[in-house]
Amino acid sequence: MSGDWFKSREVKVTDPVHRLSNLINDFKETCSRLSPLDDFAQHFSSLQTSLESIASSKGSFFKKCAMRFSWIVKRFLFVSLVSRRKIEAINALIEFSINSKNSIALAQGARALVEHVAVQAEILSKLETFSERIKGLNEEEKIASTFLWAENFLHSCYFGRSPKVTSTKEDQALHISDCLRTLAKEYSETGIEYDFLCEYVHPNHGSNSLVSSTDYGEKLSSITCSNSDLI
Repeated sequence: MSGDWFKSREVKVTDPVHRLSNLINDFKETCSRLSPLDDFAQHFSSLQTSLESIASSKGSFFKKCAMRFSWIVKRFLFVSLVSRRKIEAINALIEFSINSKNSIALAQGARALVEHVAVQAEILSKLETFSERIKGLNEEEKIASTFLWAENFLHSCYFGRSPKVTSTKEDQALHISDCLRTLAKEYSETGIEYDFLCEYVHPNHGSNSLVSSTDYGEKLSSITCSNSDLI
C-alpha cells in the first residue's frame, strides 16, 4: 500500500483504508447476526438425541454413518467459527493500527487477515467437496473413505502443526499457499496482494520504508512516519 502502488491504480491513498474499515464493520454485523448459531451444544443436542434413538431395524451401519456424518458437519462448523474468532481479533488489531497510524501493525494485520480469510475459503471449499463426494454413495467402503478424508482435513485444520515439527501428513497444518490458491479462485488478485503485503511485513526495505525515509541521516523519532505511504 505504498503511494506509488495506489497511484498506479488511480486511487487515493486513504480510500483502501476506508474500504477496509467498512469491510470490518460489515463483518461485525454479519457475526452479530450469526452469533445465535454459535452454541453448538444447544443446536446439535436434539439431533444427537434423535440419532442415538435410531431404531435397530435401520441397521448398525446406517446408525454409525448418521452419527459420523453429524460429527463431521459439526466439526466443519466449529473450525469455521474458530477461524472467525481469530479474524475478529485480527480486525481489532487493524482498527487499532488505523486509529494509531501504526503502519507496521497495519501491514501485519492486513497480511494475517488475508491468510485467515484464505483458510475460511479452504474450509468452505472442502465442505462443498465433501457434500459432492458423499452424495449418492451407498457402498460402505466408499462412504467410510469419504468420511475419513473429511476427518483428516478437519484434524489438520485444528490440530495441524508445522511440517518442521511433524513429518506425518495428517498431523500437518493446512499450507497457506494451498489456501491462497483456493481464495484466488474467487479473487484473482489474491497472490499479488499477498506478496505485496509480505514485503511490508518482513524485515527488509518494505518495512523499513514504513518508519523511515531513504535518507540515512534523518532522525527516527517514532514507530510511524509522518509521511507514511501505508496510512
